[in-house]
Amino acid sequence: LADFKVDYVSTKEDGVKDALKNASDLVVAAGGDGTVAYVFKHMQDYSVPIGVLPLGSANNIARSLGIAGTPAELAEQWRTGHVRPFNLIVVHGLKEEILCTEAFGVGLIATLIERRAKGKKADGADDIRRGRRALKEILTEAEPHDVEINIDGQPWESDLLGVEVLSIPFTGPALPLAHDADPSDNLLDAVGVDRENGEAVIDWLKSPHENAPPVIVRQGKEIVVRWRGVESRIDDKLVKAKSDWQEVTLSCAPEPLRILVPAPHPAVRKSANDK
Repeated sequence: LADFKVDYVSTKEDGVKDALKNASDLVVAAGGDGTVAYVFKHMQDYSVPIGVLPLGSANNIARSLGIAGTPAELAEQWRTGHVRPFNLIVVHGLKEEILCTEAFGVGLIATLIERRAKGKKADGADDIRRGRRALKEILTEAEPHDVEINIDGQPWESDLLGVEVLSIPFTGPALPLAHDADPSDNLLDAVGVDRENGEAVIDWLKSPHENAPPVIVRQGKEIVVRWRGVESRIDDKLVKAKSDWQEVTLSCAPEPLRILVPAPHPAVRKSANDK
């Protein structure tokens, strides 16, 4: 209906990197957060707009950008100039510089990823419910970790059960953990769950869309995280725990991606204004 002529390439095929390198008009990422993140991180020309078709369970990236609907509905609303900047996170300090789409975290969500990797994945809403139940169990058992955080030169000291550094609001099992994060503001949101608000977060998980999460949030342009003895994660990839201290420096990529966001039809805008 939108009259787009596209070439399909699976992210599991050898030719996907060349396809992304040679794209000149439009790239469409169709899939869950893993697929969308892969496309975002392997774009060669950041001036090429990206359309997102959310086909996964959590769809955290699409949720954070207000993208929802069927592929046909979304494609009809794409306009080449109607884009939103999206800053990837650059992770320095590991073996090589790594790009991150959703979050870098130490503790809670990394533990959740490790635990859920051992079980069979459900579909859609059931998968999200299982993830939230598992996170409640992890929070019930959690103890503060050896984690040190420095935000733009200022140390942040707290008995943290976990910390997530995000550029988008949603992460994990479709949770708006970084309630006010904006992927286009060149700032990162460090979200901490400490010993004192652990019980409050468990209660919040019952209806996480009703209120802002009871967490500690700090914003900054450069965030340094040091930790030991606990797993960490870069998006959905685990970094194994070590007894020695590990350290990363996180910042926004200097150039943003251009993500197509739905442009409301004039009839919809008129109808909304009439109300």
